[in-house]
Amino acid sequence: MYYDLIYTRCRHGVDILRSGQPILSDGFKVYACCSDLYKEDIVDLQLVMNSLQKKQSFSEPDFMDDAYLYAVPDAGFSFLNSFHPIPYDLSVTGDFAKRPGMYLNHAIIGNFKYLYPFEIFHDRKVWTARENNEAYYYENEPADLECREIRASESPFYSFSKIGNFIKDGRADALKKAVAFILGQFLLPLDKRKYLVIKDESSENIEMWIGAIELAFSPRIASNIPFATRMDKFINSNIYYVKEDGSF
Repeated sequence: MYYDLIYTRCRHGVDILRSGQPILSDGFKVYACCSDLYKEDIVDLQLVMNSLQKKQSFSEPDFMDDAYLYAVPDAGFSFLNSFHPIPYDLSVTGDFAKRPGMYLNHAIIGNFKYLYPFEIFHDRKVWTARENNEAYYYENEPADLECREIRASESPFYSFSKIGNFIKDGRADALKKAVAFILGQFLLPLDKRKYLVIKDESSENIEMWIGAIELAFSPRIASNIPFATRMDKFINSNIYYVKEDGSF
């Protein structure tokens, strides 16, 4: 089972760090979640909140790409967070903030050992929170979200064949070295591990790189590999680059 958590600008929300106490002030906060998240010790809630409160860069109308962050805490379930910018639409009516800069973070929390995280990138049946505009989150009171089953779509946004063709287009050697590097990190203590940084020309390419790397492993092993498709403030230490031509 998987648990949903929605963080966005809204009128009312819940404080997941205080057993779901209501928050009645206007602004960005957890709008709704499955109450099991704070009733049971199943995930590091502080780590989840730290992730949700991070705003990725976007600029209307030129750069409105989604961003994904997959975290693997030392204890508890993993979570996949989708950052989704919402276009500023003056035609939407209602009693809400009506300010630009609207976005939402939708986290899926659970055990991903039977599912490659990339398989649900851009899946509208999974990321349902983005179907609602800002007015919805102001006009509707938060309600407890039910936990649910999530399975990969039969026609995912990034199919195996699409990723295969992407790698065949001169990227095979770089993929081999990236996978070898990641395997090597599993043998090191946590404080000695390095980050693999992938630089490419588009968000879609970065997402396909992640899909290709995950497919080099079983879902159970891939579920232990954290990633971020975008990091605006990335640290400059412990990084390892594999260029597209396979050099590093």
